[in-house]
Amino acid sequence: MLNIGSYKLKSRLILAPLSGCSDLPFRTMCRTHGCKFAFYEMLDAHGLTYGHERTLSMLESDKTDSPIGAQILGHDPERVLEAVNIILANSKPKIIDLNCGCPALKVLRKKCGAYLLKEPKQAGKIIKKLASSLSIPITVKVRAGWGKEHKNEGLLLTKIAQDNGAKGVFFHGRSCSQGYSGKADYEPIRQAKKELKIPVIGSGDILSPKLAKDMFDKTDCDGILVARGAFGTPWIFEEIENYLKDGTTPSPASYEMIVDTAKEHLIIYKNWRKTTSEKYYVGHLRKVAIWYSKGLPYSKRAREEISCSKSFDEIIGVLDKLKNDYDIKWLKR
Repeated sequence: MLNIGSYKLKSRLILAPLSGCSDLPFRTMCRTHGCKFAFYEMLDAHGLTYGHERTLSMLESDKTDSPIGAQILGHDPERVLEAVNIILANSKPKIIDLNCGCPALKVLRKKCGAYLLKEPKQAGKIIKKLASSLSIPITVKVRAGWGKEHKNEGLLLTKIAQDNGAKGVFFHGRSCSQGYSGKADYEPIRQAKKELKIPVIGSGDILSPKLAKDMFDKTDCDGILVARGAFGTPWIFEEIENYLKDGTTPSPASYEMIVDTAKEHLIIYKNWRKTTSEKYYVGHLRKVAIWYSKGLPYSKRAREEISCSKSFDEIIGVLDKLKNDYDIKWLKR
């Protein structure tokens, strides 16, 4: 069990708020394969308060998509609170998380995300405003620091957040300047767990059950945040749970299972976007199909064909051909 303030999570594994990725179909696939708590995509306070249709659409959900959390991006405490109240008027998140870790340049230019590592007191003001105004737990997502040779700015920010009412910390083991390159460093996470009184959820490189266990063993963290590890492998939640429970090493997913799951994901997405012209989301369909195809034998040409596909039917056709080609080559061995 993992407790964030008064809320008790049923698992120590959490699906991260992934901008442009963790939409309802993606969350549906992960929940089908063992994910017990997920976040919406990262939500921009400016987009919500200005009534941007695309930002509001990120709150789309259904009865099976629960429990859920919402992560907010912003710099001004009043605007962030206004945005969170919009979220609460349209949804029922169990946790509100303040993003102080996104390294994207367009986010940093707004003095949001990881930029707040340079302004920890400002982050504290936002946390205090939310914690004093809302009844649900407030958490914060940080990175280890700002530059490559950082000064543990992430730890400083989390201490200020804790003092201002934060009930949990999502701690990514890379600096802002690293982006997603190199390996996540366990030491800043371990140090945060040692010095903070609130739960610390480790983040970074949760790409396999073994790496998930390494995160727990080497940091003593209370939970882990699964992000890129779920791209094309939504069953990673089941695999991690089983590995942590009894050391069961998962068997590689079969070729047929991977292709069939990819098709299921695409079908769910198409049905979800049925009122939108396919030409506006075919790029996302290509991205999802490529997630599943990576690492498969005989798939290099398939990925090239997926990249050139112009419709749902074309992508499904490539996947079917990929499976058929594999079956034929396997029988000839």
